[in-house]
Formats: sequence, C-alpha cells, structure tokens
Amino acid sequence: GNASLEGAFGRFVDLHQRMWTSRGFPGMFRRERFRRFHRAVAQRYAQNGWLRLCFLRSNGNDLAALYGFQYGGRFHYYQSGFHPDWKSLGVGKVLVYHTILDAIRNRLTEYDFLRGTDEYKFEFAGQVRRTRELLLARESRVLSMYLLRRNLRSRGTVMLKQILPAELFTRLRRLRDQATLR
Repeated sequence: GNASLEGAFGRFVDLHQRMWTSRGFPGMFRRERFRRFHRAVAQRYAQNGWLRLCFLRSNGNDLAALYGFQYGGRFHYYQSGFHPDWKSLGVGKVLVYHTILDAIRNRLTEYDFLRGTDEYKFEFAGQVRRTRELLLARESRVLSMYLLRRNLRSRGTVMLKQILPAELFTRLRRLRDQATLR
C-alpha cells in the first residue's frame, strides 16, 4: 500500500543520501521538492506496475537500494544507494547483479543504465548509447546568446578534460550535476 511504498522510498532515499554524503557530495535527493516529485512518480509507477524499488538486506538491515522502472520489456536503472559501512563488500554492485539476473529471468530485452558514464556501469554494460539533443527555435538574440554560452561551456569542458587528472574532472562534473540538475 501507500504506507509501505512511502516507507520503502524513504529507506531508499536514506541509503542514497548516506552514500553520496560519505563521498563528500550532497546527494540527488537532498531537496524536499525533488523527493516529493519522485515519491509521486514512484506512486504512479507502482500503480501501473512499472516501479522497481529493490533492496539488499542482511539481518533486517538495508545494505543497498536501487530505484528503477520496468516498462516495455526493459529495465531502466535510475538511482541507487548503499550504506557506506558496507562499501568494501561491493553491496551496490551485488544488488545491480541481482536486478540484472531478475531482468533475465523475466525475459526483459534490455537493462538500461540511462545517463552517465560511471565506471561501475562498464562492469556490466557492453555498449554506450549516446544521447542526442534537438533544439527547435526561431532565430533571435536570445537564441544566439544561449548557443554561444553552450558552445563556450562545451569548449571549456573539453579543455578541462585535457588538462585535469581524470579523477578530478569526474569529481568536478559530479559536483556540477549535483548543483545544477537537481
């Protein structure tokens, strides 16, 4: 029911936030508005049978959680989290492995990690799908400024990627994503 979904979603958010704060990042679900939006999505998806909120537990304790969706013969991995005390045992990867096995058992045609190039995804995925953007707009000064800003940002990103160590660049990108996308 609603109460059990609310409780499970709260447990997922707790693990997600613990994982990110242990890494020195704020976590995607830090803002109440974002959590409220995803609780509503989770509720609607649960009603339609699409929600997948999975946990890895031991002795009644949540070690890892995964929040995803199953639709049209595909599993869509959205977010995850794990208790930092269990990181050394790879509990997050163990849970991903079990959700992949479940997808195979259910004869799903695809397990999609969605956006991002985090290293752990390449331990499971054999290919990368590029995201394309199509912008349709009338020519205007505002559009020109927007495109110029985007172009400069893109060039800056390429330059930073060339001069910064990969680990630092990845950390900066995550910080940017945490601050601007959520």
